[in-house]
Amino acid sequence: MDYLKNLQRPITDQSIPKTGKRNEVKPQYEVHKYSINYISHAIFQTSRGTQPQQPAQHSCPTSSSKTQQNMPTSSNPPRYLIISSIKAHSAYSLKLCSLKQLPQLYRALYSSKSKLNSVRNHLFKAAKEQKNHCSTITKIFELCNYFALPQHVDPSLQTSINRKISRIRAQHHQYCSQQRRKSKAIDGEKGSNEQ
Repeated sequence: MDYLKNLQRPITDQSIPKTGKRNEVKPQYEVHKYSINYISHAIFQTSRGTQPQQPAQHSCPTSSSKTQQNMPTSSNPPRYLIISSIKAHSAYSLKLCSLKQLPQLYRALYSSKSKLNSVRNHLFKAAKEQKNHCSTITKIFELCNYFALPQHVDPSLQTSINRKISRIRAQHHQYCSQQRRKSKAIDGEKGSNEQ
């Protein structure tokens, strides 16, 4: 439950004084990837009956300060990802001796994977909605400029609008003419049959 609370809380930069603005959440998946890979490796080794070996490059510390030291210097993972990684690793001990711990490993792997997928889906939807809003705002801005400032409108835009309106009127006129001819032809046939 702590993970969900931390996930829903926006990440803000603590070095900037609080002015009511929230900084953008940057996706950092390294911690979850490493924990999922290690858990799946441990499950495989346990099912074979061997001792899983701790990967040297992605060690599993028990405190967030050690996690930050082992992370690449270019990335600064959000706090909730570090905490969830520690919780995933604390779900099992590093010395797997029996198959009794296998259900715990499966649960930890499933929860880590589902949390990672939910974060990815949330960020993807947010980015998609942001693109939609930008295009909508751009269209509204263009329309407002067109009606408010006609002297600044591109003349080719006005010409294309006029051409489209003329084409629609011509098509409508042709359709009405054809309908009149058909109705006159039908009326003419009725008149000739009566005589």
